[in-house]
Amino acid sequence: MYDLERIMACDSYKRKEIGFYPVLVDSLEKTNNKTLISIHFRLFKNKNEYFWQQMTGPVIFGFIKRHGEELLRSLNEEANVTAIIIRNSGSRIIFPVTYHTTFYILKNYSN
Repeated sequence: MYDLERIMACDSYKRKEIGFYPVLVDSLEKTNNKTLISIHFRLFKNKNEYFWQQMTGPVIFGFIKRHGEELLRSLNEEANVTAIIIRNSGSRIIFPVTYHTTFYILKNYSN
């Protein structure tokens, strides 16, 4: 299976307040005031479905706007696969957003 690394960035202040919602460095126009973090993802197969699992770095809570889609596309292109899910290091689905994702659960828990 594939192990791929991505350099991701997040706002340190927001991370302390709302959790870790990183973006790919390639998709950032500016990295000022951002913390850069190397995160490794590993490709797994469950039955007939591929998914990416976060292996290193702080636990990703989710992605804002298009960044989950960009990460999935980037990983799939490099590995030449068609995975449809990204899971964090705790095995929660973080992309695509469904009612099982950490983002959805935390959003509804805090309301």
